[in-house]
Amino acid sequence: MTPPPPSPPPPSPDWCPLTELRPQYCDPPPVRIRFPDGSERELRSWASLLVSVAEWLVARGKLTPAACPVTRGPKRYLVNIEPRHQTGKSFLGNKVQLSNGLWLNLDLSARDVVRSAQNLLNHFHIAPQQVLVSLRHGPPAGSTRDQLEQ
Repeated sequence: MTPPPPSPPPPSPDWCPLTELRPQYCDPPPVRIRFPDGSERELRSWASLLVSVAEWLVARGKLTPAACPVTRGPKRYLVNIEPRHQTGKSFLGNKVQLSNGLWLNLDLSARDVVRSAQNLLNHFHIAPQQVLVSLRHGPPAGSTRDQLEQ
């Protein structure tokens, strides 16, 4: 009998659920994100938080062209097959093309990035409270100084 795969380590005090993140003006972004499968990504900006969530969903076959558009409001898209909203207007400001060719609208405040990441996860039936973020600047969870120096 094969043992079950190991579950991700329990969150340390350095990690908090995405649902508890309440950025204020000028707050620095989290430094890491951990998904329900235990995978982690480094974050460098608030926008990278939303990009990481979207790319994680792409990698799991959830965020696909068939799932588009993903709305952000009655007339605005968060993700679409082209960088345009329902009205035909182009995504303004920051936008990024994901690894599968979809477009992600990043013209958002830090607070809206967090809200949009939660909504994107909910859209695909993934509980956003299972996604953790670390605000601590330090080594990734589970790594030791020796591992990092190799």
